[in-house]
Amino acid sequence: MADSAAAPATFAQSSAVVGAEIAGETILMNMDTAVYLEIDPVGARIWALLEQPRTFKALVEALMAEFDVDETVCAANTDAFLSYLAAQGFVAERQAHKGSRQ
Repeated sequence: MADSAAAPATFAQSSAVVGAEIAGETILMNMDTAVYLEIDPVGARIWALLEQPRTFKALVEALMAEFDVDETVCAANTDAFLSYLAAQGFVAERQAHKGSRQ
């Protein structure tokens, strides 16, 4: 877990990834690694929200405003999905500097 004194990290789509909707399915392709994913509608919404860098908290708040989901469940599922995307190079995590806007 990050130092509580540090500004929260932000997450955003990796510039190496392209996405497309094909026959109602969202497909992501990492052009650097040739890894692709087919994601469900909630994953597609998370992907769309990450067009602009967001903190984890802001991402969970946006999802809770759109979906009928408990905060604990939303945070856990979002954390797992972001971790998977980051491990595959689909999202970039940036540590914000103190004093930066959130």
